[in-house]
Order: sequence, then C-alpha cells, then structure tokens
Amino acid sequence: MGDNDADDIISEVKERYEESMAYTGQWRSRARDDLRFFYADAYNHGQWDDAVYQARMGTFGGSPRPCLTINKMAQHVFQIENEARQSQMGVKINATGFGAMAEAADALEGIVRHIEYQSNAQQNAYACAIQGQVREGLGWFHVVTDYVGPGTFDQDFYIRSVPNPLSVHFDPASTEPDHSDQNWAMIVEEMDRAEFTHLYPVLISSEN
Repeated sequence: MGDNDADDIISEVKERYEESMAYTGQWRSRARDDLRFFYADAYNHGQWDDAVYQARMGTFGGSPRPCLTINKMAQHVFQIENEARQSQMGVKINATGFGAMAEAADALEGIVRHIEYQSNAQQNAYACAIQGQVREGLGWFHVVTDYVGPGTFDQDFYIRSVPNPLSVHFDPASTEPDHSDQNWAMIVEEMDRAEFTHLYPVLISSEN
C-alpha cells in the first residue's frame, strides 16, 4: 500500500466518521441516558435528574432530603431479553426462483449453521445484539474471517458480537428500517497509541 493510498483511506474514514456522528449524535446521547437509567441504583442515582438530585441533597441550601432509587426497569428489560433468547435465531435460506433448488438451499443453510455453531453465535453474538436492541435501540453483530488455529494459515468465517453498539458508525444515507441498503459501516475502537503504532505502522508513517 502506497502513502497516497493510506492517506486516501484515512481521509475517507474520517469523513464518514464525521457524517455518522452528525447524523446519530442525538441518538447516541439518548442511548447513554437510557443505559444510565437502566444501571441506576442507590449509589449512582442514575434515575435522578442532576439538578433535582443536587437540590434534594441540599447543595444549594436547605436541609437534605432522601433520594431513593428503586430500579424497576431492569426486571422488565431482562424479561424481554429472556423471551427473545428462547426463540432460536438464525439465518434461513430459501430456494426462490432463477432455477434455485431446495437441496442447494439446504446445503448453504447447513454451512451457515456450522458457522453459527463454531462461533457460539446464539449465546454470544445474537444475545449481545438483543441486549443492544432492548437497552439502547440498536444491536449489532458482524461476520469476520479468522485463522482456524495458531498452527495453520487456514481461515474460516465467524460471527462475532459487538459489545458496545455505540461503537458502530453506519451510512447516514440508509433509509430501510433494518439498514439493509447502507453502503458502509465501521466499528470505532479506542486503543493505546503504542499498540496502534505496532499494529498499523504503515498508517503512522503516512501521517508523518
């Protein structure tokens, strides 16, 4: 990869990141508020408005008053998530038109089942996506390739979870409810500068 190619990739990623943040900024703020409300307890007071809590604590004068937190939200969230997990999710392949055969569809579905099994997708990726849907409004998982083992160069497909839905930035031009028409999506992760330099020396040299 040449320096110009690396610069073009970095510029494109930055531009798309800014577009996504401008489009989803309000949702991300509200999603964090939803998480704060969900994890609220008697210690973090996450279900109290900050100004109201400070006033009741006597910060602005007056006698402090009790600020109780009885989190009834969590049990309802867990109920919805457990019901969703009871229905086995998975990819269904149907033979429809253009000479497609049921045998070929069954064979492809068997391959997908193998990928789901070796990825433990039901317990990891799918369950994590359900949590994101219920708690924050969006849940994600992604399909990746990875080495089968440490002693081989053979690769296989795996379905991986996205623990933090807010780390996903997607095409703001998407209009379908399931985002099936989006042209790009990316996962943004924070890492130590030294680790980034070690993993991506080409990008570091292109910036300099």
